Amino acid sequence: MLKNLTILAAMLIPALAGDPVVAADTPRKEPSLPAIYSYRAADIESLRRGFATPPREVGPWVYWFWWKNVVSRDEIARELEEMAAAGIAGAELRIVTFRGWGGPPLQGMDAASLDRLDHRQIKYLSDEWLDTIEFTCAKAQQLGLRLAINLGMGWPPGGPWITPEHRSKHLAGQARELTGPAVFEEKSLGPGSMILAWRIDTAGDEKSVTPGSFQPLTGRIQWQHDRGSLRWDVPEGRWLIGTFSVRPGGLCDKGDGPEADPGSREAVLFHLNYIFGRLDPKLRRFYGSTLVDVASDSWEYERGKRYWSPAILEAFPRQVGYDLRGKMYALLG
Repeated sequence: MLKNLTILAAMLIPALAGDPVVAADTPRKEPSLPAIYSYRAADIESLRRGFATPPREVGPWVYWFWWKNVVSRDEIARELEEMAAAGIAGAELRIVTFRGWGGPPLQGMDAASLDRLDHRQIKYLSDEWLDTIEFTCAKAQQLGLRLAINLGMGWPPGGPWITPEHRSKHLAGQARELTGPAVFEEKSLGPGSMILAWRIDTAGDEKSVTPGSFQPLTGRIQWQHDRGSLRWDVPEGRWLIGTFSVRPGGLCDKGDGPEADPGSREAVLFHLNYIFGRLDPKLRRFYGSTLVDVASDSWEYERGKRYWSPAILEAFPRQVGYDLRGKMYALLG
C-alpha cells in the first residue's frame, strides 16, 4: 500500500538518512534504499518457504489515526502489540483534527466528553508530543514493526507556522469585453495582479481569439505602495480583457493552519525544515529502520478555486515551450 508513496519518500530519503533538508540543487550522493524494499530467494525451496511463511517486512500495513493527538502511552503500546500479533508489518501514522471530513467535531470528542473519559489532547510537535512519538517508535522497533508519518497534521502539507509568503494561493479572474477605440481603466489592483487582453473574432454565435493578438498589459500597471492602476487605450476591434488576482489559499483539510504552496521550492523547504527541525533530535535514530516512509495522503486544495503559485509563470515555458499567459483566456469561461 505505502509503496505508492515511495516517490515522495525518495525525495526525502536524504532527510531520513540523517542529513538536513537543503535546496534541491545541492549535490548529493545517491541514497541506497533499506533492505526491506526487496527480497531475493536463493533457490526454489527458499521461495516456497517464503510464500508459506512470509517475513513480517512484506506483510500488510494499516492506517493509524491519532484523532487530535488524544493518545496515551498505554494505549499506543496496546495497539502496537495487537498489530504485531495480527501479523501487521507497519502503520502509517495520520494525525488529524476532530473536524473530520469538513464537518463538525466527531460525537463525543468535545473537551467535556474527553475529560469524563480521562483523555486529553497533546499539542502537535510540542515537547510532550515528541516524547510520545519517540516512545511510539521505540515500541514499534521492539516489536519489529515499521512506521510512516504524515508531512504535518492532516493534508495537504502545512500548519500554523506557514507564513503568507509560503502559503498556497488561488487565482481569480474577471472577464470583460470592450469594442475599441475605447479606454479601459482598472484601479485598486493588489500585488500579483495580471491584466491580459486578446482581440476576439465573432462568427455567428462562436467566438475565437485572433492569433497573434495577445497583449500583456501587466507591465503597464502603475504602482503606488501596494496598490496598482492601469489605463489602456483599447485598439479598434472587439477585445477580451482578463483581470487576474492572486488570493490566499485555504487551510489544511483535517489539520490546523494554512497549506504550504507545493509549487514553490522555497515554501516546501520551509515546511520540511520546520517539521524535521522538530523531529530530528528525537527520531533521527529510527530513520531508515523503524521510521521508513514519509507520506502525504493527497494534495487537495479548495474546491471550485484554481490553485496557483507565482512559480508557475516562470516554470511553464521551460516545461511546455510557450508562455502560459497567452492562453489564459481559457480560464475566463
